[in-house]
Amino acid sequence: MPLAVSVLDIYGFEIFQRNGFEQFCINFVNERLQQIFIELTLKSEQEEYVREKITWKPIKFFNNKVVCDLIEGRRPPGIFSILDDVCFTMHAQSHGADKALMGKLSGAHSGHAHFVGSSRGFIVKHFAGDVRYDVSDFIDKNKDTLFKDVLLVIKTSTDPLVRALFPEEVNVDSRKRPTTAGFKIKHSTAALVRALMECTPHYVRCIKSNDKKRGDLFNATRVKHQVKYLGLLENIKVRRAGFAYRQEFHKFIDRFRLLSPRTWPQLWTGSDKAGAKAILQAVAGELQLSREDVQLGRTKVFIKEPETVFALEDMKRRKISSLVARVQRQWRRYKANKHFIKLRRRVTELFQNKKERRRDSFYRPYQGDYIQYLGNEKLVELVACFGDETVHFADHVKRFADGQWRENIFLMTDAALYFVEKHEQPLSAEDAARRRQQQQQQQKQQQ
Repeated sequence: MPLAVSVLDIYGFEIFQRNGFEQFCINFVNERLQQIFIELTLKSEQEEYVREKITWKPIKFFNNKVVCDLIEGRRPPGIFSILDDVCFTMHAQSHGADKALMGKLSGAHSGHAHFVGSSRGFIVKHFAGDVRYDVSDFIDKNKDTLFKDVLLVIKTSTDPLVRALFPEEVNVDSRKRPTTAGFKIKHSTAALVRALMECTPHYVRCIKSNDKKRGDLFNATRVKHQVKYLGLLENIKVRRAGFAYRQEFHKFIDRFRLLSPRTWPQLWTGSDKAGAKAILQAVAGELQLSREDVQLGRTKVFIKEPETVFALEDMKRRKISSLVARVQRQWRRYKANKHFIKLRRRVTELFQNKKERRRDSFYRPYQGDYIQYLGNEKLVELVACFGDETVHFADHVKRFADGQWRENIFLMTDAALYFVEKHEQPLSAEDAARRRQQQQQQQKQQQ
């Protein structure tokens, strides 16, 4: 069967000053749908708790099956069956039919707890409240007789919509009695119920705030009555007394296995119930769980408050975030190491068979002292002026200062860094004359 989404829009309960055959049919359909609602929500939920052996307080609710049997039952015959029987018995006359109908209804259901007969009608105690029905014209409206020759004429219509309005097959040779309106409603409702039982229904309840069709007008009595006959109060009671979340053990483990060191990262090999219990024990301290908040059934985990489920989801999200950060950190470390290995390989290729032996050679062993510091008494005396310091590195460097490069001696001790600038000693008169003579000779040679 293909997947589909269907929308069923029905009338709500109708309770007027005078309620006839139409209101009786509409209220029967609502009664039948309310029975499905009870079976799929209230009754099924409580039965699940009993089946799973969950400790909880049962909620009493009204099961309207007894009202449905009163209307559509066969043994004893329901109101629809008695109505059809009177229609077939008095098909040729209408005088006295209503009185005969009331006589048969009172005789069949006089002792029923949800039926009260009177001279001109009867009262049915629906789950929405007591409704008084006037039996006038019940028989005529239930007959719904459409002769076969008229149906045959309609079948010959060229309009597909007209033909679709009367889908029943016409057999001119059949001697069966024609079906009644009540019979069609009862069987179409049964087909609807079967279709709904095969689906997963969701409900949209509409509340009419007032009867004047005006905004910002709230009739509390009217709304309270609708909440009552829609069965919302019983549903809320069952939901509040029950558990908001329920899930099978293995699905619960698959979803929240990250939260327990016993189920993650190693694969859980124990029973599903023990695995779910291990996860709950791991988070019980942080979430402050009690026996009333979480219970383990035979096959499922039951959590009472939705906030607990939200907290579990938040813990799972934070755990995943930490795992993602760990994976990212390891990946960045791997990429950095790979990049460093690649750089080292390129440096090797760059200097292989091409390098010269020099002080800053890449492969030269580290010495620290490249200027024979200990043999320079002036430098040793200079550093000693600042304290007892050990020189770990010494070398000649060039430092840019005052717009030009200057020769410096760089010293690194265990306490400070020193830049010692070199200054030329002033020349004597003889040395200055000798240097000027050399410069003049060089200029003559160049000319």
